[in-house]
Amino acid sequence: MSKSISAALLGLGTVGYGVRRLLEENRGINIEIKKILVRQPEKHGDIDPGLLTTDLDGIISDPGIELVIEAMGAGAFGYAAIRRSLVSGKSVITADKEIVARHLPELSTLAEARDARFYFEAAVGGAVPVIRNLLAIRKYDRVESVAGIVNGTANYILTQMFRRDIDFASALAAAREAGFAEADPEDDVSGIDSARKIAILAALAYDVFVPSEHIYRYGIANITKEDIAFIKSIGRVVKLIAFARRRGETIEIGVEPTLVHGDGVFAGVEDEDNAIFIEGKASGNLGFSGKGAGRYPTAAAVLSDCLAYREGVKSFVFREDDGISFASPERGQYYLRVADPAAIPNFLISMRRGNHIITGEIDWRILARLADNVAFCGKIMNI
Repeated sequence: MSKSISAALLGLGTVGYGVRRLLEENRGINIEIKKILVRQPEKHGDIDPGLLTTDLDGIISDPGIELVIEAMGAGAFGYAAIRRSLVSGKSVITADKEIVARHLPELSTLAEARDARFYFEAAVGGAVPVIRNLLAIRKYDRVESVAGIVNGTANYILTQMFRRDIDFASALAAAREAGFAEADPEDDVSGIDSARKIAILAALAYDVFVPSEHIYRYGIANITKEDIAFIKSIGRVVKLIAFARRRGETIEIGVEPTLVHGDGVFAGVEDEDNAIFIEGKASGNLGFSGKGAGRYPTAAAVLSDCLAYREGVKSFVFREDDGISFASPERGQYYLRVADPAAIPNFLISMRRGNHIITGEIDWRILARLADNVAFCGKIMNI
């Protein structure tokens, strides 16, 4: 049997607990957790006290620990822990999409400089293996677009609204009860979380670093039962879709509610599931779907990175393509629920039913000028 790899686990919350449990159940991966960093060891009476520590410095300085699994979700502290681990020559696995979206260029190049590796499969898509497959596709094909449902909370809410004919607040309560929504769901329902994830995927696909706060996004918090009823009546389903598309030397990137065909591939992605489609110039559309939220789907993605480390798989290193830029989407057809239908110029309207309007193909800047009159909007796409 090959030599066991000694690792430290930072955090024993939802993801950290799942990682520890799955490593115990999959001993063939042969990674031994030597230390677990926690804030309050006394809260973990079921774990060998010798494993628990509050001392990050001790983990960083321990030459016997070669792999650090970061599962704290602790913002600045998590970033500092990752950075210090890489500086010390330890490889790192993280599930923290905020850290990856903000610091991918720095952390990936730091890992390379220190002869370490930096893995983050769990940062996008939960159990869906999109990152590793996207990197593989790039080796033999030109990526034309990446688009998908990448937030399980938002998808669960929209699914419940469609399936049960309930309002947004009731669907959010159902998501919380099922364990798929945080106490503060703002990042999920506003599109912030999805923007972070598409920023990561765009970096992998196109060698362009897009700060997630600069990505156009429109969330689902304002959607109502009235919207759902109208969308159903035209044979559509609404999904929160993140996308990055090649337009010459520009990458069009954004997050927005999207009205998809009721019998299309995205319509069938329900509850907490995620689905991401990668369009290659030669290979066409390739789809990946699965559980996008929850303890064990995320932990399973972390384990896939553990296996990659075990097998010596090189990690991604960001190298910016200076010839590529990014932009918000420029044109599209939209569904609008408006306060005053009479204020919408007739030349923009393809269909009107009360305060529900379907536009023709319009410039995004025109839509922006109508913002004060628009209560909810979603792009209409033939997918």
